[in-house]
Amino acid sequence: MAVTVGLSQGVKRTIAGQAIPYSLSGGMAYCAGQTGPTIVLSGSETGYNYQLRLNGINIGSILPGTGAPINFGTQAGGGVYDVIATNISTGCITPMNNTTTVSVNAIPIVTITASGPTTFCGSGTVTLSTPYEAGTTYQWQANMVNIFAATGTSYSPTVNNTIVAYTCVATNLLGCSSDATIIVTSNPLPQQFTVSTTTPLFCDGGIGGSVDLGSSSTGVSYQLLRFGIPVGTPVAGTGLALLWSGLIDGTYTVDATNNTSGCTTTMTGSATLVMDPLPNNAISITGLSTVCENTTITYSTGAIINATSYTWSVPAGATILTGQNTPLITVQFNGASGNVSVFGTNACGAGQPFVYPVTVNAAPSLVVTSTAADVCDGTSTTLNATAPIGTSFAWSSGGFGPSVVVTPSSTTTYNVTATGVNTCTSTGSVLITVHALPTVTLALSPTSECQSTTMVTLTGGAPLGGIYNGSCVSGINTVYPGALPVNTYPITYTYTDSWGCVNTSAGANFTINPVPVVSFAPFYGATVIPLAEPPFIVASGLPIGGVYSGPGFSLIGTSYWFDASAAGNGTHMGTYTYTQPSTGCSASQILYYNVGWVGVDEVNTAVNAINIFPNPANDYINFAGINTQEIKSLMIINLLGEVVYTTDINAEDIKINVSGFATGAYFVRFIDADGISISKKIMKN
Repeated sequence: MAVTVGLSQGVKRTIAGQAIPYSLSGGMAYCAGQTGPTIVLSGSETGYNYQLRLNGINIGSILPGTGAPINFGTQAGGGVYDVIATNISTGCITPMNNTTTVSVNAIPIVTITASGPTTFCGSGTVTLSTPYEAGTTYQWQANMVNIFAATGTSYSPTVNNTIVAYTCVATNLLGCSSDATIIVTSNPLPQQFTVSTTTPLFCDGGIGGSVDLGSSSTGVSYQLLRFGIPVGTPVAGTGLALLWSGLIDGTYTVDATNNTSGCTTTMTGSATLVMDPLPNNAISITGLSTVCENTTITYSTGAIINATSYTWSVPAGATILTGQNTPLITVQFNGASGNVSVFGTNACGAGQPFVYPVTVNAAPSLVVTSTAADVCDGTSTTLNATAPIGTSFAWSSGGFGPSVVVTPSSTTTYNVTATGVNTCTSTGSVLITVHALPTVTLALSPTSECQSTTMVTLTGGAPLGGIYNGSCVSGINTVYPGALPVNTYPITYTYTDSWGCVNTSAGANFTINPVPVVSFAPFYGATVIPLAEPPFIVASGLPIGGVYSGPGFSLIGTSYWFDASAAGNGTHMGTYTYTQPSTGCSASQILYYNVGWVGVDEVNTAVNAINIFPNPANDYINFAGINTQEIKSLMIINLLGEVVYTTDINAEDIKINVSGFATGAYFVRFIDADGISISKKIMKN
């Protein structure tokens, strides 16, 4: 086609065969190592070939025009890019409209070095670093993940049983980055199992000891070491426990090595095997070679090397009391002479014994008895020891002969030592049981009785079954008061228990009281008590204070009265009974009395004719008009029956001084020559 070329002054010129100058784009700056920019020509024409050039030098392939833009692809080189179009028919070349520039920016250099191996066993720490470039920042990554605060040129990770890819990314001021990666590998150590032994001690000459590993892992080899030196060849792990046997003494450990990674570790713990030798031979025994029967002797031996226990033997009849299995024993000799021997033992066996002959001298035979094995408190008994002639004795009670008398206060075991002519001794003992005296009490009943009582049985002694003692006691517990004089008698009570122990109570008194002497005198001034006689107080019984009984007697208030009308005509028997208040002893007296009408009318007429004044009286009382032929005497009686005044009648008028009488009622009894009386009542103010 023709190309129009612009001229000066607005004149265009068309040149035949020239290509249309299209625009070139895509130039830019980018970081080295990245994909370069894409260079594109904005259009093309058919019949032309297009050539991309860098800094005037053809690069890439010639591309034919298609009538569309041409993409020359990405271009990594830095410089000035242009395109020329060549007419296929004429060969004419036409430069395109413009050039485009590509700049390549440098990237930081990152090279990671390690301070030590990057492949190791178990947990490990390694320092990773890269050279520093000015104006560059750094970020470390673990398996492509940024590590917080890891922004320096170095980083020290700790890796345990894993594989980690550590990357350092460096970025310069142009924003260009580069990175480097290093692989850190931590191979796991074999799993830990425990080393032990079930035979820490084994006997000299035996099959030796053994070491156990609690379990094992497949793919791992296990090496036994004694004091750090390998023993035998490694053993492959089976997943089960491992056992090494037939080993000598020493301290054993086990190292485990992973067959793939070669990682080795020492298993947990260790096992120490000790060979236990047999005990050495016993070489001595220290102790008496001549002893007495029934004695206790101590024997000892020196320490036996490698012995953990000591085995002793003694003569027949002897007994090891203490110390068997130790270097020192106490022996009780009771039999014949013989050997004392000892040898050492341990878990592996026994050593040879040492034999020590011992002569046993007989002790004197001894029999200990007592005359009474059970005694009462305060009672003596005789202790007897029987032994061969020539034997001497020593008693725990202090005696030295074959017999001693003792009076124990409590149950006691008495010991005696018998020494024979060979100085050997025997000991014996006897138990004397002391029984306490019975506790005896006396609460005497009764404590007194009247002499009139025929028989009394005493009680109150405890325990029951004892005997009452006293001069008044007959038999076991009987008193006959009527046969004894009035007196106070001491009484005790004695009791004997089942052991024959006797005790007597404290004393008590038994009193025999006298019977009171009682009299009952006639209580009326005449032999016949008139039926018409007013009631009067009776007080003729002695001692005063007794009881009157019989027809006509009655208790009114505190006094006994006699009422003739109540008694009735005739001869009656009255009784006066007195009881001694302090003893309760009583006695009675009887009295016969007559009640009737003899001479009563004449006396009654004479008494009724007497004028008594004043009545009541203060100082004097007058009796006027007394018939002296009938009335011969009078008496004044108080309400207690006591005669307070009496006088014979010699005049028709008499005056009696009553000023000394107590205030109250009185009876004036007028009596005729035959003893018949009539009473009148007077009052004293």
